[in-house]
Amino acid sequence: MESSGNLDSVLAAMSSTAFYTVQQTSVVELRHFVYKASSAAQLTSPVIGHPYVDEEGRQILRGFYRYLHRKMHCPTRAAKIIVVTSNTEMLLGWVSGTFELYAVLEPSITKHQAVLAIEKLMRWMKKEESQLFTINSQVFS
Repeated sequence: MESSGNLDSVLAAMSSTAFYTVQQTSVVELRHFVYKASSAAQLTSPVIGHPYVDEEGRQILRGFYRYLHRKMHCPTRAAKIIVVTSNTEMLLGWVSGTFELYAVLEPSITKHQAVLAIEKLMRWMKKEESQLFTINSQVFS
């Protein structure tokens, strides 16, 4: 890779990958999310923030995502969209042909507000796509 100059491309792509926070999305109802772009086979997720900053919080967050993923990919009863509400969070899972989205939102919002929040997130992601994903990568031989 070094002799062909491809290593420089890989290092440049890695250094341009930005860390970002959920606040940068301007979606105030959003606590955290994981987004998988199927076409690029890449994931993006903001830095973990309140209330999941300690180890226990991160384990809870991972548990939420495992739960949503299992429900979305259940071989006997797969779903396209799932919304789970509790006193502490609202969980939303959405799988389409082009992406998978797993999100944790504030518990006090309605499903309609959650949909509007996710639409806003999707617009932000489309605008920031070149910063979030490696779009035009070189092919290595």
